[in-house]
Amino acid sequence: MWGLGWCFFVVFPLLVTNPLFRSQVPTSRLYISAFTIGLGYLIGGLVPLFPYFFIPQASTALIYSCVVMGVVLLVFGAIKAQVTGAYTSNSTLGVWKGIVWGAVSTLLVGGLAAGAALGIVKALEGGLGVSNCAWWG
Repeated sequence: MWGLGWCFFVVFPLLVTNPLFRSQVPTSRLYISAFTIGLGYLIGGLVPLFPYFFIPQASTALIYSCVVMGVVLLVFGAIKAQVTGAYTSNSTLGVWKGIVWGAVSTLLVGGLAAGAALGIVKALEGGLGVSNCAWWG
């Protein structure tokens, strides 16, 4: 009814500016938090690029990059499920099934995000027949 514009221009600024929706970082940890987040983005962004540094054929490097990221997402998801305690022995799934589900769900979310990014790029390039967008110019 209200459309996406109302949501973006009214709700989003409220969420961003309202202190109830922001996590409070102690002043003494501001620089450490900024460095940690920046380093995480740097490493996370470089991992899928590593195969391109060593394999001259881009199509082959793409396959290796997908495999490397799949393994990284599986490992990260398993560690995340175990460290956060998302799946304990009291869980209905059990410990090992819970860790496997954490790994697989992280892989699925990462795969969906990569697919969405590819779809957006294709749409902006005109690969999906959307080459004449009014907002794009």
